[in-house]
Amino acid sequence: MAELEHLQALPTPELSNMLNEIRSSDAGGSLRILSLIADRAEESQDYESVCKWQEEIISIASEIEDFEAKALALTKYGKALFFLDKELEAIQKYQQARYFYENNFDDRKLLNCLVDEVDCYVYLDEQKKVIETAENALRISRILEENKISGEMAICLSDAYYHLGKNEDLDVLSENHKISLEYAEEALLYFQTTGDVHDIVRATIEVCDTLNYLERYTEVDSRISEAIEALEDSDIDKSSQITKSLLAKCHRLKGQILGNQGLHEEALKSLTSAHYVLDGESDNYQSLAIIHWAKSDNYEALGDSKLAIEEIQVAMRFADKMHSKGLYFEIMDHLIKQLYSSDRDMEALFLSRGAMFEYEQNVQSQMPSATYFEFIIRASLCLHRLRRWQELLGLLDKVENLRDFSIPVSKAVRIDALRAECNFRLGHEDQALEILDSILNYGEIDQKDEDFGDSLIIRAILISQVNPLSAKVDFELGVSILNGIGRQRKVEGFIEEYPVLKSFLP
Repeated sequence: MAELEHLQALPTPELSNMLNEIRSSDAGGSLRILSLIADRAEESQDYESVCKWQEEIISIASEIEDFEAKALALTKYGKALFFLDKELEAIQKYQQARYFYENNFDDRKLLNCLVDEVDCYVYLDEQKKVIETAENALRISRILEENKISGEMAICLSDAYYHLGKNEDLDVLSENHKISLEYAEEALLYFQTTGDVHDIVRATIEVCDTLNYLERYTEVDSRISEAIEALEDSDIDKSSQITKSLLAKCHRLKGQILGNQGLHEEALKSLTSAHYVLDGESDNYQSLAIIHWAKSDNYEALGDSKLAIEEIQVAMRFADKMHSKGLYFEIMDHLIKQLYSSDRDMEALFLSRGAMFEYEQNVQSQMPSATYFEFIIRASLCLHRLRRWQELLGLLDKVENLRDFSIPVSKAVRIDALRAECNFRLGHEDQALEILDSILNYGEIDQKDEDFGDSLIIRAILISQVNPLSAKVDFELGVSILNGIGRQRKVEGFIEEYPVLKSFLP
């Protein structure tokens, strides 16, 4: 103990000199000095140096078979890499440390290692890895009765299942959100035992986010109001960043609930309150982006497309400042939809092409393949409206660029329907008919899908001369589908452009 206190009292240059003297002769002493130097580098946030010192500690510890020291160094090395935004390398270090803790049944250190690994996966938006690792951590923390950590892991699991539910196929979407809700409620129970107001509100927000997605608005309204009261009535520091952030989230969520119920004026008031709470907190980019996005939705619902577009553009600027670009691309997709709805096709097309370029030129792009596919669809619709058929046909080939993504059946039909129409408009009738037959002859026709309606009418035009009876059947079913979803003007446009269809009218 006396030796350690002596070493701790020495300045770092003297420690370095002492290390140089004993490095080749005293492995144990070298480890003690290196640990002190590495800890000081960590305190000063010099993470590059931390990595260098921990690497040397690992080397010496391996030589003398001090595996506990090696595991600790690997963990600290991983944390330094995490702060250097080298999450994948950090995960490798944590996993090496885990191997030692698992074999030595050191559950507490294993738990801390798992928690650090979860942080990396959260940062990387690797939801399935978050679930796998956080479930392991939660299992251990329950056994050790670590309520704070249990609550944190349950929150991570809730959030992961929530986001997984937004991106998975529709048949598992609802199930994922139910699991998300269960974990959020579990986190709330753990935090209620610790009594920390901030944690309780965080878990309540997680619960309400999922309830909101499941359209259980009445439950959300009462619970989020309780969370606001808890923050405003408790003796916590009202000016602290975490208090402001949580209060803003509560008001934002209340605004979203009101908007989802069609109460758009009231929703805007709550969202303005959320913005007011964050006044001066310019680094809270995610919350500000989501608030402006929600305001845009409500202005759009009120028919004010100008303000809706202005708000979504502000949301994009805040999202662009975040480390993760996932939200940025989601908001950009929404802006493109708004521009398209406002007949600003060229602007929507320009943004879509820019977003696609980001994905195509960067294999490590943070844009999910599903989002890239949506940008292809957005650009395709713009080119379709502009009647730039050859360009549209080339754009549809970009689906070949998709990485690790299976196109949903309904979207595959859209791609094929657009390809068929392009060939039809360009005079490639045989190619068009071949694609249309593959869409319409092999599977059930969705009576509410515009692409099926378009395809039936186009096929009716193509076969009208050789098989008028079949053409009439196609035309009538296509008209029924389009009229049923409010696309009467499209039917009128087809008939005006192709008079042959008039012979099929009653």
